[in-house]
Amino acid sequence: MKNYLLVLVSIFTLSFTTVINAQDEIAATAVFNGFNGEIYSFTTIAKENGKAKTIEFSDVSAEILEQFDLKSDSIKGEHFFIAYVVETEATTNEDGEEEDVEFYVLKTIKEAAY
Repeated sequence: MKNYLLVLVSIFTLSFTTVINAQDEIAATAVFNGFNGEIYSFTTIAKENGKAKTIEFSDVSAEILEQFDLKSDSIKGEHFFIAYVVETEATTNEDGEEEDVEFYVLKTIKEAAY
């Protein structure tokens, strides 16, 4: 019985640790601002107590670009449901110091009827 309990506690602990280390996807409804040659820009639609936030993606997957022509001005101002993650990368600044830089990775995009 003790072994059974030990196995259950171990499994629970391992699965909890996995959930904590998993990267959280953030979902939002956003308006597409456009593409400026380097950056794909969206502005989230603020909920009652929140603030609108402009999110810029420098790299978008080929699958998403096949789905939507984000380089075209024809979809500027359109509403989308987007999901993204925030990643960090260690870089060296001009003073030679290492610093973490956050960047956004667009995971999914779907049209939203507004």
